[in-house]
Amino acid sequence: MTGREEIVLRYRCEMTSFLFGLCGLARRIAAWFFMFLFRIDLSRTRLRFGGALLVFVLPLLAGGWIIHSNYMQDLKADSSASAHKARTLLEAMLDHAEQANRSVLPLVNAPCDENLLVLRKKVAIEPFLRSVNLVRDGIISCTSLFGAVSDADDRSIYTGNKLLLMSGNRVRQNHPLIVVRTEQGRNAALSAIDSTQLSFMLAMSSDASELYLQVGSAWIDESGHHQNQPPRLHSKTRLELSSHRYPFAIHAGYAMPLYWHSLWEARHLALLWLAGTSVLLALLVWWVLGRPGSPTDELRRGLLAGEFVPYLQPLMASKDDRMVGAEVLMRWQHPSSGLIRPDLF
Repeated sequence: MTGREEIVLRYRCEMTSFLFGLCGLARRIAAWFFMFLFRIDLSRTRLRFGGALLVFVLPLLAGGWIIHSNYMQDLKADSSASAHKARTLLEAMLDHAEQANRSVLPLVNAPCDENLLVLRKKVAIEPFLRSVNLVRDGIISCTSLFGAVSDADDRSIYTGNKLLLMSGNRVRQNHPLIVVRTEQGRNAALSAIDSTQLSFMLAMSSDASELYLQVGSAWIDESGHHQNQPPRLHSKTRLELSSHRYPFAIHAGYAMPLYWHSLWEARHLALLWLAGTSVLLALLVWWVLGRPGSPTDELRRGLLAGEFVPYLQPLMASKDDRMVGAEVLMRWQHPSSGLIRPDLF
């Protein structure tokens, strides 16, 4: 046995002795307190059960609250780390899209036939990009997917005139993407990033918490699902981290069913130890409260509880069988031992 193991074993033995001594002291204090103030006999079955139940519940609640609070702090730290990592990765992805936009903006006034190869080459070379589009005088005039087009460009739907999280487009419906907008007067360049890249970024940033990307009123989760309602995350572990460079926010946290499952997975040994310790303490209190006290303590308790009952035994005259008096004999109506004769106490 190593020195560290000896220290741990000695500490456990000392803690066990301390708990037994503390329990005995608590029993004596509680017994005297109730006995003198309320004349309550803790050795009665109902009161023993109530005391044992109280000793079981109080440590369980206090210990459960401590475990819950500590785990909450760990989850908040995990959520914060995941959100910061996701924000950094997403900002790097948007930087690539922004850089691609700035490189093709000078081509906006050139014919689309001349720009098409450049746009498609930009999509092939630059990471994360799905398409690059050019806007001239408020009209989308050229795209890397379809070539020359003439679609209206509504800049008001972009969050901060910079980002738009879409649920899909003409090429792939119900397949989200995020569009990065870079303006130059009435002209603009639009770069789209596929939801596959976004969900991969969120999944890679998260260890156990759930991550969501919010752009305006649109959301996307780690699975790439688009939604227009805020996610239902545990309020105590929920964290919102906004970007200072782009108009988006990362939300991290745990859903309630996932939280309780993760709490059990991470702290099941502590919870089992707490439950077992509470049961042992309750059994110990049940046993201690049922133990007989010293004769002096028992007599004092019986007097305070009014357990001594007088019995009158008549005295008869031997000549005429006339009752000439009575002898008072005391009996002890003990709660657990029944009626006790005076010669026994």
